[in-house]
Amino acid sequence: MNALLLTGAALSLLYFVVIAVYTGMGSSFGYIWLLISVVLLLFWGLRRFHLFHPVRYRMPLWLKVGLITTAMLAACLFLFLEGLIFHNMFLPYPADLDYVIVLGARVDGERVTKSLAWRLDKALEYAKENEEVIIVVSGGRGAGEDVTEAKAMERYLTERGLEKSRIIQEGHSRNTAENLRNSFSYIVVNWTGRAESLEGKNPRVGVISNSFHIFRARSIARQQGFSNISGIPARSDPILLPSQMFREFFALLKDWMVGNI
Repeated sequence: MNALLLTGAALSLLYFVVIAVYTGMGSSFGYIWLLISVVLLLFWGLRRFHLFHPVRYRMPLWLKVGLITTAMLAACLFLFLEGLIFHNMFLPYPADLDYVIVLGARVDGERVTKSLAWRLDKALEYAKENEEVIIVVSGGRGAGEDVTEAKAMERYLTERGLEKSRIIQEGHSRNTAENLRNSFSYIVVNWTGRAESLEGKNPRVGVISNSFHIFRARSIARQQGFSNISGIPARSDPILLPSQMFREFFALLKDWMVGNI
């Protein structure tokens, strides 16, 4: 057990250093790996120097059973949700969608960041294969952003050859739930204004995000009433993917608690 604790602490610390060097610690969530390393080292120290011993600190059976049961249930929940996140990273998607929503991400001034560029590249790829699809770029303006994410996304797409007439901007949302809710409103308006032959049919909608985010995006969309939402996974950063998947677990719990899922 001591060897496992020490190995886990070392690996967590190493991953924290890798993230810090790779990103400059632009995201505060990276510090969770430092915290995990410290906690594991603390447990290792307590065991190594015999500061904790089960015989010395006996606890009531009911408390021991309760703690073990809670820990096992939490572990099962974590593995279950991570399995769903992983599964949704590789689901197929239709080639004939009517609309595709590209979820926004941080913009550096007016320049799209790498993560957002991967989403937009996927949208361009899909738009070339489906010449009828309308691309909805969604994202408001946050701290450190000179324009809305939607505006920066539209500029990225048009500079690479996508016709402006095939793009709808939604520039007011601040999170995934608002991205989808506001985008769906734009889609409904656009859909009802299209040819009369489309009346009575529901639009087929897809959502593009980085692969680790697809399960949560689809879950939020279904909660908002779109029962047949397709996920189109864009590339994720392989170095940051373990941390991003770990963060998604907590994001899912948060969205469930506030009623988004």
